[in-house]
Amino acid sequence: MISMKPLTIAHLDTGISSAHPRLTERVSRFFVLDRDGQVMSGTEVYDLTGHGTHTAGIICEARYPGLPPLSPAARLRVVALPRGGKTLLNLLVGLDLLPADHLRVACLPVGIASPTPVFLGLIRALTDRDVLVVAAIGNRGPGRVCSPACYPQVLSVGAVDQQGRAAPFSGSRYHRNTHEPDILAPGVNIRAAAPGGGTAVRSGTSMACAYVAGVVARLRQARPDAEAATIRRALLAGAGPRRGDDRAGGPGLVRPAAALAALTAAPNGADKPVAAPPPAFQTQPYFDARLRTRCRRARPHDQVEAVIALQPGAIPSEEPGSAPPDRPPWLAEVARESGTTPGILRSFTHAELIHLRAPSRFFDALSRHPQFWFAGPVDVPLFNN
Repeated sequence: MISMKPLTIAHLDTGISSAHPRLTERVSRFFVLDRDGQVMSGTEVYDLTGHGTHTAGIICEARYPGLPPLSPAARLRVVALPRGGKTLLNLLVGLDLLPADHLRVACLPVGIASPTPVFLGLIRALTDRDVLVVAAIGNRGPGRVCSPACYPQVLSVGAVDQQGRAAPFSGSRYHRNTHEPDILAPGVNIRAAAPGGGTAVRSGTSMACAYVAGVVARLRQARPDAEAATIRRALLAGAGPRRGDDRAGGPGLVRPAAALAALTAAPNGADKPVAAPPPAFQTQPYFDARLRTRCRRARPHDQVEAVIALQPGAIPSEEPGSAPPDRPPWLAEVARESGTTPGILRSFTHAELIHLRAPSRFFDALSRHPQFWFAGPVDVPLFNN
């Protein structure tokens, strides 16, 4: 018997149109970020471009063969990201807003074009809560993938056309015994909700990502006791062959009914795979070339804005529920070495990240810190289509 236990689906996109009451009545929380990464208060539900309404419509209203409709009690936790501004900062802030009670699925039809470790702490905060994170692989074509979809902790989704062939825009990367994306789903000429109450046709790996997120939501309501890892295995076990791709071991096409059958037969948590070594980009220091260029071009007293992180665990953990330190000890070490006083603009609740502004010589000293892990600009291009 199908259980209708309530669940929450995180939806990180451009918002939801208020003209769609069937969608807006699904919203439990709605956050809007401005171009500087600040949460805007008192904002009504709306959509910046129509993209978010489309993907939300796929999640909530698409027909999934062999699966029941989404439970009336299921709700969306929506974060609306602006176009432009401090784009990477906004994406990080949006991810920091997602963890919540009853959250079981996170739909991320957005990302950045390079493998970078900056999302790792926030993705772990979700997976530690048994959330299955579903992300679009990106629309940059074969041989290219986006973050955070390229993370092994994330279920990455590519797009196929109506004949089941990989879409030419869909990102992919095949190497040794691994492949990305993990699974394929319909993503070409998908009709779904549009602002104004009607429908529109869109294409992209975002549409495929939303389709898989909808399947995951229905599987999780079918087996509320099933862990995210069990849901993931069932999806992959039920995937079928795709057309026009002769590479062995590549991703299969999602089949909702087969996934449900595999989930029904699977004992929860059984045969957990041995954790593979993390990819190199998650373990090696990463100083974004764009930030390095800005630091090199800056005058001695110019302030440069960036998001930085040390290696996971380098910042001492605080007591549960306590606020992160305003000025962690390692920051004072770098400040002394560089002879600067950086301004902390934001710390994050669910990851060891800091958004700050400092002279270029601060970042030069930071890059030599033995626990340095990541530094990048706040305004890198995002994909969202």
